[in-house]
Amino acid sequence: MKSIPLNVISERISKVAVERPDMVIGILEGGRTMADLIAKKMGCRVGYVRISFRDATNTPVYEAPTLIGPFEDIPERMKKILLVDDVSVTGKTLKAAKDLLPGKEIITMVLKGEADMVVFPEIRECVVWPWTSVSAT
Repeated sequence: MKSIPLNVISERISKVAVERPDMVIGILEGGRTMADLIAKKMGCRVGYVRISFRDATNTPVYEAPTLIGPFEDIPERMKKILLVDDVSVTGKTLKAAKDLLPGKEIITMVLKGEADMVVFPEIRECVVWPWTSVSAT
């Protein structure tokens, strides 16, 4: 299992070429830190959505990614959205989040896995991110 320090993650994110979005939305919990870092760097609004099919121990508890709790209305003027999460194995959670944002131009970004933009494409093994002690595949 690999561990990546926050400063390395922040440095790598800053090197990813992405156009400034109107808003960054992080998928909780894994995408929170990444969304905060990107939004601060780019000077744009940040929001969050909790979609999961796993519990706090990374054990699947739902058959498909499920919206947990409320999701804020995104103002109409926020057209370009950068949707971020730490890991995307199947892409189902990102798709579920995208489905909540009809009519928006959405670019997806993850630290590891499958998305429009991947910060650590070379990493294949499980990673323990600085914000969690539970392994992510």
